[in-house]
Amino acid sequence: VKGSKLKQIRGRARIKADAENVLKLFQSSSVNKIREFNPMYADGEDLEKVNGYTKISWSKTHGVPFFSARDFVTFVQLLRTTKGDILILNKSTDHPKCPSGLGGCVRANMILGANCVTPLNQNGECEFTFVQHVDVGGALPAWLINKIMLSDSVSFIKRIEKAAQTSFNNDIDDRRSRSIPITRFLRQSQNEISLRPKLI
Repeated sequence: VKGSKLKQIRGRARIKADAENVLKLFQSSSVNKIREFNPMYADGEDLEKVNGYTKISWSKTHGVPFFSARDFVTFVQLLRTTKGDILILNKSTDHPKCPSGLGGCVRANMILGANCVTPLNQNGECEFTFVQHVDVGGALPAWLINKIMLSDSVSFIKRIEKAAQTSFNNDIDDRRSRSIPITRFLRQSQNEISLRPKLI
């Protein structure tokens, strides 16, 4: 993105997962389910429901050595186009229930988060496209943030695919649970996937 040292990451892949199940992932309130595709997720809460497709949410990531926990307050919209595409849009905002610095977290800025899910056929496949432009805050240099975001992009798609294939039977709201150990953010892809992450 012109004028920003932080790179916007884009990726697209055809995955073996039903589009409606991918949508359920982003609607889930289950900590364990969220961690299937976002292993750094530590906690979260819906702060305000604006309408049937818009809400304001708070989420927190685990801290790791030399990397403090981060939290986000985001404006979230879930939309459908007339062609059947599903759009999940995220952008940072403020909310009086969660002021910056809450619980010692560094407040991160979701400059833009966008996910598009396009149903493809009757075989339960879809095309998943994501755009991420994030400022994690704190003193981390932009080059390191860019490297981390790009390195995880392929694994992120694979986690989405796998999580959307597994059961949603235990999808209960168990957020505010902090008992599960920290998991690694960076995972190396072992298998090829039809994705070309781009730095913009």
